[in-house]
Amino acid sequence: FVCCLLSDPEHQCALCVQFAEKYGKIFSLRLFGGRIVFVYDYELVREVLIQKGEDYEDRPTIPLFSALAGNNGLLLSNGHPWRQQRRFAIRTLRNFGVGKMSLEPSIQQESHFLSEAFTLHKGKPFNAQSLINNAVSNIICCLVFGDRFDYDDKQHQYILETFNELVYLEGGIWAHLYNTLPGLMKRLPGPHQRIFTLTQDLLDYIQTKIKEHRESFDPSFPRDYIDCFLTEMGEVMDDICSV
Repeated sequence: FVCCLLSDPEHQCALCVQFAEKYGKIFSLRLFGGRIVFVYDYELVREVLIQKGEDYEDRPTIPLFSALAGNNGLLLSNGHPWRQQRRFAIRTLRNFGVGKMSLEPSIQQESHFLSEAFTLHKGKPFNAQSLINNAVSNIICCLVFGDRFDYDDKQHQYILETFNELVYLEGGIWAHLYNTLPGLMKRLPGPHQRIFTLTQDLLDYIQTKIKEHRESFDPSFPRDYIDCFLTEMGEVMDDICSV
């Protein structure tokens, strides 16, 4: 199938509806070098996502993500490694209160800091996006790193800015071109090359946090997600060595 990528974005949804009427409730398009399958029926969507969810839980290989991290990590991995890490992540986060009332005190504490930051503006109009991003990030950091950061913490602000820029670049046309022509684009200069620099900055920051955790690690008293992951890694290595 051929889809005009230069068509008006507002009419692309209507165009897909026309394709469904013409070709059936399941059809595919080649887009940016990959094949996308569209399912236009509630019962079929339910069958794919629920009744046969395990058959369709894998995700496509994205060249840019593969170049950034390979088949590693919860967000970028696929297949068996992803299923293993997903089960571990769900179990660990639930133990720390995600989806439960036990997480409420942490959220309330961060809400208190956020309210204090709002108060500093003395009722004058201001853009709250940065403060809200800080608050949300701090709740995540409490779970992953075991600590929150002040809203004026320069290192934390840099990480947030890096993450925002990274998300922006990965959604841009240069990233799409990389996924279409990875062999060519990895050799050409352009904004897409900055994605690799920003990603490495984030990885370096996380490695620093992991190193700090290793220095004070106590497997009998896990403080956060990183501690639990280190414990899991130790158990896996013990199992491998015992085989």
